[in-house]
Amino acid sequence: PDDHQQVTIGYQVVPSAQRRGLATAACAMLVQLAWSAGAQRLLANTDADNVASHRVLQRNGFRTEDGRTFMIDKP
Repeated sequence: PDDHQQVTIGYQVVPSAQRRGLATAACAMLVQLAWSAGAQRLLANTDADNVASHRVLQRNGFRTEDGRTFMIDKP
């Protein structure tokens, strides 16, 4: 975590492995790892038209106000 206890996460899945839930599972693991490391807030940035990535983040509890930057606070 940075000085503000924030972590920015990222992920990418090769096209041949997409639509199998891998990004959702990887994101969930990143969230748990970040909480374990002391993070209080996670951030992720996506292209505004990347609906699949939006769904991955939303399934993992992230929220957005602008469709590009997503965040989740530690429960």
